Amino acid sequence: MWLALVACTALAQDAAALYRAQCSYCHGARGEGGRGPDLTTGRYKHGDLFTTIRNGVKGTEMPAVRASDDDVRRLAEYVKSLARVDSAAVSGDPAFGHALYEANCGACHETVGPDLAGVARRGAAFVRESILEPGKEIAMGYRAIRVMVKDGAAIEGIRLNEDDTSIQIRDTRGQLRSLLKAGIVEIDRSKPSLMPSFAGRLDDKQIDALIAFLRELR
Repeated sequence: MWLALVACTALAQDAAALYRAQCSYCHGARGEGGRGPDLTTGRYKHGDLFTTIRNGVKGTEMPAVRASDDDVRRLAEYVKSLARVDSAAVSGDPAFGHALYEANCGACHETVGPDLAGVARRGAAFVRESILEPGKEIAMGYRAIRVMVKDGAAIEGIRLNEDDTSIQIRDTRGQLRSLLKAGIVEIDRSKPSLMPSFAGRLDDKQIDALIAFLRELR
């Protein structure tokens, strides 16, 4: 029994190491998404995970993984384990939560913020933390940036791409902006999340209601 437990633990560690080496750069350290899609929702656009991992996805940045079939199977099982289903009871009113979402969240999450469908699978504690401390865990593709250009305008949004001469931003209205660095006065990366903290702005009842609403999103 003890040897079997040790063997299972070693396999799980191997799968986690494979994920870190092969997948985390695009999909995030915990599967939260970034350059690649969020893996915590349990929804896989291209179907069978073994085939997707083994062969990659033609026409996308998803490459074929060079590993043995056994390693690919372990990797697929590990990815499935990232889809966290929270079965704890939530006491909030989803209808009240919907109204709060529309008033506080919808405008950003429909333009520049991440898709929240399936986010509540990560657990009520994770969602509550994200509402109160939004800068604590940020998906790679949603890091905030503020750019001052020579005409005095300030452009705030998320950084999409950057090289030595230019930077591409999706601004807070959802518009794509491509800027030459020669025309930029300052780039401010000090505020990592566009989302404000709702600590002190929403009480416990309101947060519970918002979580209850998010649990209904698919």
